[in-house]
Amino acid sequence: MLLKSVRLIPRTALLYSQLSSVGRSRNYSTTHSFWADAAVVGVLNNNELTPLGRELDSISSGKLSSKTKFFLKPENKSKPDAPNRKKIGTSLVLVDEFENLSRVGLVNLSSGKVDKALSITPVAQQVYDKEVSRIAAATGVKALSDPAIKSIEVDSFLNPFAAGEGAELARFRVPRWGKGAQDQDPLVEIVPSRLIIKDRDQLQQWSEGVTYGKAQNLARQLANTPSNLMTPSIFCDTVRQVFSDANLLKTPDNLHGTVEMIVRDRDWAKSKGMGCFLGVSQGSAEPPRFLELHYRGGPPDEAPLVLVGKGVTFDTGGISIKPAQSMALMKGDMTGAAVVVSTLFGLASLRGGVNVTVLTPLCENMPSGTAVKPGDILTAMNGKTAEVDNTDAEGRLILADALAYSHTFKPSAVIDVATLTGAMGVALGNASIGAFCTKTSLFRKISTAGLHAGERFWRMPLWNSYKNQIKSDVADILNIGRPSGGGSCTAAMFLKEFVEVDNWIHLDIAGVMESTGSDKPYIPKGMTGAGVRALIEFARNPNNEGLLDANDDVVDFEL
Repeated sequence: MLLKSVRLIPRTALLYSQLSSVGRSRNYSTTHSFWADAAVVGVLNNNELTPLGRELDSISSGKLSSKTKFFLKPENKSKPDAPNRKKIGTSLVLVDEFENLSRVGLVNLSSGKVDKALSITPVAQQVYDKEVSRIAAATGVKALSDPAIKSIEVDSFLNPFAAGEGAELARFRVPRWGKGAQDQDPLVEIVPSRLIIKDRDQLQQWSEGVTYGKAQNLARQLANTPSNLMTPSIFCDTVRQVFSDANLLKTPDNLHGTVEMIVRDRDWAKSKGMGCFLGVSQGSAEPPRFLELHYRGGPPDEAPLVLVGKGVTFDTGGISIKPAQSMALMKGDMTGAAVVVSTLFGLASLRGGVNVTVLTPLCENMPSGTAVKPGDILTAMNGKTAEVDNTDAEGRLILADALAYSHTFKPSAVIDVATLTGAMGVALGNASIGAFCTKTSLFRKISTAGLHAGERFWRMPLWNSYKNQIKSDVADILNIGRPSGGGSCTAAMFLKEFVEVDNWIHLDIAGVMESTGSDKPYIPKGMTGAGVRALIEFARNPNNEGLLDANDDVVDFEL
């Protein structure tokens, strides 16, 4: 990523510990009136409890309803129209007040504004209900987390799918190694409200939401791992292990697996003429890898959706070396690869009826006596030459070969995901993923999927004027814009030179790569894995069936 201005034998079980339950389904039962150590319920605008809360309240002779006044603010006579309730997501934990539950968490679901602006359109209300449910579930799970709590029953709040999503996302912990890892408590188990167990539709929604959350947590796990424990080879080994543990990988011993995995090496890339990919990787002692995953859940003759992910497992900038400050964050420069792999993991786990291929070029960008140098010219797989003006603009080089290769699968559409430019963070901050797209209809589909997943996409321009900035005097194309303005746009225009299909989206996730932990209760500190849930939704439901389209209205899900 261009910024502005040992082998994994350290116990694979450690790396996969947070994902051990992925792909396994629990046989829920309602034979016991209390089937978890704790529970989280919601409090609505009029101090009314959500269904699970009412159930527990009746069992406890009103213990919960007597506490709901906690969420009211003192009357503000000078501002009679001011919200009369505390912030959405405010929580109150009751300890040892129930005979069979050690803790019960109450979470506020309304600010008291009556949310008139959000209720104008059905799409706004649908999006709002999902985001409230995500926040409430995540807040409750975090508030109840304690070594003594082994399982938490989570209310469905306003939307069972989003409640499952939020609860699972809140379980994620940044991985640790050494003694600190050994001292960590086991992850709490989350179970759905007993009230939806007999409702097949609601239970399916909850379970699907949990799977979406697990997929994003996989991306977080991969991206948060230190680069010496997530080299190109280890990345492939880890993906193989995770898919195998979930019984998704097709092998001679598991012919029922739905995912085919192929790991390509340097010789293969050389035989394909991938000079840009090999040029970036040549400065590192770590051998490059090119990972392919193929999932065929749709008709055999249906063209696949191809997802391409940037996989620079550590980016020093190469000869055009980065400043030392914050360079450690460049372990996350393979987040694009983590996102597309995790998207496929979610799709395969849900048995989505779609054909998807994932391509991830994996390498390190290091300075050395063998590294590519400014002024060098590299030849891509499609025969185009690229002048390397800045070796820290390496992501677009490896994606160039991956995009050229993607067309061999005759795709219906190609989406690439990359932490490509620091300029994207300058343009949009951490509020949105930047989307460059060849068709307005295609952008609307990914944007609608993102809206319902709680992930924003903002369309960026692909104007021909940006192409003028990447003209080279000695090659077909220059790997960085001159002058330097519009860095994200010139990078996208560089990629477009290697795209042959009509349906193409480039997602620059550099701005949302990392969180400080203050964004949302379901987005902890560290690498976020942003984009996974929206891409799963887009792939499963490319026509947005059942999702309300915002059309030209600006709908936000900030609360």
